[in-house]
Amino acid sequence: MTAAYLSPPYKFRAVDNSGAALIGGLLYAYEAGTSTPIATYTDSSAFSSNTNPIVLNARGEADVWLIPNTGYKFILNDKYGGLIWSVDNVYQNQLLTLYGGIDTGIGNNYIINFAGNFTALTDGIYIVWFPAHTNTGPAQIAVNGLGYVSIVNPDGSLLIANEIIANQPTTILYKAGQWVLVSSGQAAAYQSGSFAAILTGCTTVPTTTCYWVRIGNLVTLNLPGPLTGTSNTTLATITGLPPDVMPNTYGYSALLPVWNNGVLAIGAAYITAVGEITLYTLAGGGYGGFTAAGTKGVGTFTITYFTL
Repeated sequence: MTAAYLSPPYKFRAVDNSGAALIGGLLYAYEAGTSTPIATYTDSSAFSSNTNPIVLNARGEADVWLIPNTGYKFILNDKYGGLIWSVDNVYQNQLLTLYGGIDTGIGNNYIINFAGNFTALTDGIYIVWFPAHTNTGPAQIAVNGLGYVSIVNPDGSLLIANEIIANQPTTILYKAGQWVLVSSGQAAAYQSGSFAAILTGCTTVPTTTCYWVRIGNLVTLNLPGPLTGTSNTTLATITGLPPDVMPNTYGYSALLPVWNNGVLAIGAAYITAVGEITLYTLAGGGYGGFTAAGTKGVGTFTITYFTL
């Protein structure tokens, strides 16, 4: 069965305090909550503006067309300036589309033009858009030329790198003066790669390929074979981690195999926030260093941690 809806009023019509047509009445239009005049229009094209105030005709009528999703305040006076009524926060809500288009900004400064004809940002505006690039830290966005506004996480914290992924559908919600990142390609984004893992603290510079997988902010490193060299200090650190897999904190990994002076032993890895993996041997019941002679290094391992 087809649904039917009540016909809307096609003309604005006002009456005076006795119920008669408000001939020559004066209708003032302002931005919601302000005394700043705002335009209304004579028809749906929004090409021709009404006067402000609008002077009502001999039937107390006028053509008053509003911009969708924009807040208005109306004050109605009689032709002598006497107040009839005042109404604030009037909206003609209209869902045009949720699609905001493709970002045209640079770096962490995103720019989109939403098809919704917004003249101000109000709570509840929801936009789906495609960023042209991945963020590298805190980000902001300008919508419809209304100025840059920060994009934050639902808890109010600033974004960290790779929360907005290039060419992935991203949704934001305007609330309390900020754009809240509702979802992005980051959560489902699968990335993988490899890098040259370099072992320091040796007379030469041993290098091997280490592989990584990143799902969101969770990274797994896999070293498929031993990385060893001839020792010349008591320290052993793996460097070479690319920016995409830098940790956001530090801590010890699970136990893993290490070589100390040519002997296979039990060790651990300490992951630093600057992207280094410091290796340790377990000696005397605690974390100890390597000897300054012989072969040292690490065997096959898998380490999982969170990135920046």
